[in-house]
Amino acid sequence: ASQADTLTVVQVILRQSLSEKFKDTAVYFDTKFLINALGYTSDSLGAPCRELLHVVYQKGAQLCCFSHTLDEVRSILYGCAHRISGRSPWGSGYGPTFDYFLKKGLNESDIYLLIQNLERDLQALRIRTVLKPSYDVRHAIDEKALQERIQQHVKYLNEYALFRDVDSISGVIRSRAGRVVPTIERSGAVFVTSNTGLATAANEFHADDAS
Repeated sequence: ASQADTLTVVQVILRQSLSEKFKDTAVYFDTKFLINALGYTSDSLGAPCRELLHVVYQKGAQLCCFSHTLDEVRSILYGCAHRISGRSPWGSGYGPTFDYFLKKGLNESDIYLLIQNLERDLQALRIRTVLKPSYDVRHAIDEKALQERIQQHVKYLNEYALFRDVDSISGVIRSRAGRVVPTIERSGAVFVTSNTGLATAANEFHADDAS
């Protein structure tokens, strides 16, 4: 399924399965989701993300992203700016975003302006940036095992993207502080990604860790 299709399925699930509003629960979004929601790719990808944000917000969730996720979005935009400037033709700019900027005729200065306004634009989507929770031995996980599990399902061109995904999943688990509840509305923290491989890896790790 395409990323847009995956998000549409998530929207339907949220609308139909949430029996109550979120209570004291933060929903964290991954890098690609933020890029799409911010409008840095085609509207066919951006519109479902913004609709999902609206649905989750209306259900009472706190919309969040980790500071390291914001850093990754910023790094992608810098990579696109360098590629468009011609100084770094093989830069690390995210492919669909670079192609979209090129199609729209954006130049290096335009992208730097997006970088400057990045936090403001996230706030306009009601998304606040938070630091990952501090480590607590009572709620620590085996991050090495999580990393290995993710690598079984996702191929990374940049190992830093892998480390950030591990940080995000680990951060969400620590945010839950050992809370075990029957519904996601009261889970304390939820991680949203359109990367089905990452979602599968996280679910398998959780199942192994709980057994």
